[in-house]
Amino acid sequence: EDVSRPASIRIRYTNRKNAAQILDAEGLLATCIQHEIDHLNGKVFVDYVSPVKRSVIRRRMAKAFPDQRKTAVQAQAASLQPRDLNDMDRRVAADVAS
Repeated sequence: EDVSRPASIRIRYTNRKNAAQILDAEGLLATCIQHEIDHLNGKVFVDYVSPVKRSVIRRRMAKAFPDQRKTAVQAQAASLQPRDLNDMDRRVAADVAS
């Protein structure tokens, strides 16, 4: 599925010398810049597809990588300090970590 993006853009940025700059970009450069800005903002391809397609992609990813979700939750639970958790969260974190 294609992501719809403007064909031309104008961006303001600060260069390495901390000087304000403006860049007008068209075509592939404009597309690439918008793509990279999406990543900086935490957006990925599946954020642009329909909910139905997103659901299909998530199911396929879960099937292809069944341990990934549990691993991510374990890592998050391991990084939390006891003072950060209420009683219910402690029980859930302990269950996930074991």
